[in-house]
Amino acid sequence: MKSETIRSISYLILIFILMKILFLAVMFSFPNVRPDYYMVGYIFNNQDTFLERLALYDGQWYLHIAAEGYSQGSNLMLDHGFYPMYPFTIWILSIFGLNIVVAGLVISWVAGALAVVLLYILIKDGFGNAVAKKSVTYLLIFPGAFFLSVLYTEALFLMFVALSFIYAQKEKWALAGIFGAFVTLTRIQGIFLVFPLAYMYYRNRGFLLKKTDKKVFYIALLPVSLVLFYLYLFSLTGDFFASYNDQAEGWGKGPRIPLLPTILKYIENPQFHTYSYSIIDLSFGIFFLVLLVLMYKRLPREYFIYSLFAWTVPLIGGGTESLTRYLLLSFPSFILLGQWGEKNKIVNWTIIIVFTILSAYFAYLFTRGHWAG
Repeated sequence: MKSETIRSISYLILIFILMKILFLAVMFSFPNVRPDYYMVGYIFNNQDTFLERLALYDGQWYLHIAAEGYSQGSNLMLDHGFYPMYPFTIWILSIFGLNIVVAGLVISWVAGALAVVLLYILIKDGFGNAVAKKSVTYLLIFPGAFFLSVLYTEALFLMFVALSFIYAQKEKWALAGIFGAFVTLTRIQGIFLVFPLAYMYYRNRGFLLKKTDKKVFYIALLPVSLVLFYLYLFSLTGDFFASYNDQAEGWGKGPRIPLLPTILKYIENPQFHTYSYSIIDLSFGIFFLVLLVLMYKRLPREYFIYSLFAWTVPLIGGGTESLTRYLLLSFPSFILLGQWGEKNKIVNWTIIIVFTILSAYFAYLFTRGHWAG
């Protein structure tokens, strides 16, 4: 590995660690978590402890699944809306005696560090060292990136996405498909990775269907893995669409087309950042839409396809709620920012200052038990 690459990776890992320190500093500076946002009666007893504040909201559900498995029965069970890869890896570590919360943190932090390295390698191959450093730096200080430090799936998702893209570029479709299946089993958005992978596969064959070979079946691992997960839930509940129904009925995650009512509510009741009304989420949604449009001609088409779904699926499925967190997964957007920041110091420092301040604000909200994303 060249010394330039080693220095860049060391720099990015340092940024990764510094953001963890910032997050922990904010957490310890503001004690007394609000107890009404906890999943009542599970894992914790609403005490203001270190581990408790790293496992709020969705983290409680992943711990529940890791410890007890998915609920059985035909009634609405909210845990079915959470995908199995993250709780499964937590369970794997816990059977070796590791505390279940610590296991979740180990996975998130290690996967996050690996995602940093892999995304740097992926971006460097296409855009050079300087842009890769800037791009990953901006991703790490992005407000939604503090979820890489807690019991959420973002770190694992980004790691598997980077691996799938790297192996797809190398035409190693078995590995690209396997890691793509892991992406699918990590978050609901993962299934849409099949489209950029299919695009890359056929682009390398001149978009000629007659050149399709058996390697295409590796891409099919993505929908197959989703079907297997749904079949497993069917065996527990008798409902093949238990996961979708939980998302739609239990969590309000269903098609919301058109999106005009979502936009109008901000005019009626603007709020800086709450669950249903967030100027921050709306602003980043618009900003990343601009990046998406610009991306069409400036980045490889597979990145545009991937980012298109990273932007649209959360909006269609749940409005602007948690949009800043979801947009963290759109790593190609940060490539554009990296290109701009590398060319212009004012742009670079503007991004750094705004992102860092909002990251500290999001960390404050989350560790206080307030809604963050």
